[in-house]
Amino acid sequence: MRFNRGGLICVGFYASYVLFMLAAAYLARDSKTSGFFMALSALPGWLVVGAMPGATMEWLLLNGYFFVQVGVYLLSLAAAYLVGWILEKAVLGVAPTLNRIDHWWFDRARGDDR
Repeated sequence: MRFNRGGLICVGFYASYVLFMLAAAYLARDSKTSGFFMALSALPGWLVVGAMPGATMEWLLLNGYFFVQVGVYLLSLAAAYLVGWILEKAVLGVAPTLNRIDHWWFDRARGDDR
């Protein structure tokens, strides 16, 4: 199975964003600011969970807080991959010649003379 290049690029951007937000939360002086940065780091996952019609936030937070946090980060990674996949398909649908330029650039970077 091949992963989508645009999806992986968005996952990489999201992972670096999470690391930056977690570092900011760790270096924050008070717990209120730290909690703000922690919540911001998992924002896409919380938005997806909040958009579910049957989800109640109180139940999620009371039953297994650690597992909920891990699940929200995994859901955020999946959302970032899906957004990157959609963006790549939309851009290549509008301008299909970009795909040929992309392959040409990677062939040049690898040193393949085709």
